[in-house]
Amino acid sequence: MQSVGVSAIETGWVAPPTKAATAYRSIRTELWHFRIRNAQDLTGQRLAHRYDVSRNTITRALDRLAGERMLRRVSYGRHTPYVPAASEIAASYSANLALAEATYRPDPLLPRRPHRRDSERSTRLAVAERIVETQDPDLAASELEALLRKVARHAGGPHSDAMIEPDLALLARIRRIEHLILPNQFTDVAQLMRYFYAGRYPQLIRSLQVYTQQRVVVAHVLAIALRGSQEDM
Repeated sequence: MQSVGVSAIETGWVAPPTKAATAYRSIRTELWHFRIRNAQDLTGQRLAHRYDVSRNTITRALDRLAGERMLRRVSYGRHTPYVPAASEIAASYSANLALAEATYRPDPLLPRRPHRRDSERSTRLAVAERIVETQDPDLAASELEALLRKVARHAGGPHSDAMIEPDLALLARIRRIEHLILPNQFTDVAQLMRYFYAGRYPQLIRSLQVYTQQRVVVAHVLAIALRGSQEDM
């Protein structure tokens, strides 16, 4: 009897990430947490030794991060953490808001708003309360990024995720220091989560409008704080 092959989809097997993908994710995480602060921390030889990969692999990872505006290419093979201008920060916040507004406005051409499962709703609402209690900037930033990705997936069209990713990447580190400038950061994020996971979309939009406007106003201060966090830590 001839054997029948079993596909990777049928078995659930997933190929392990490539070395370049693993290095990319690791360096991105280091950037998010301000463990990489300057060009000296980004030398190919140092990173290749740390992650036990070739310098070519590191170069591919750094080039990808530069394309996402997490790094700035100084010269061939040399990078430094990217510090966006205040205008770029303001534009990225506004882009997040514009996508959310387009997603949930009454429009028959857009998909129906997503239904939240009770288990997901209760879990995420509990996380919202933990954000306020712990005032953990990493938790607040990651939960808000996850929420905005969910918004993007329901914005209509197959390229919605790709539309928001550059702005999320640019704001990833900013959101981890917002509380230094805006003390209500943790309660703001928790409120956005409560509205979204409870299905209260008009309130979500109004709250996100206020959230965005506050950060657009202080974008120049956030840019300075980001530069200081990278240099002084």
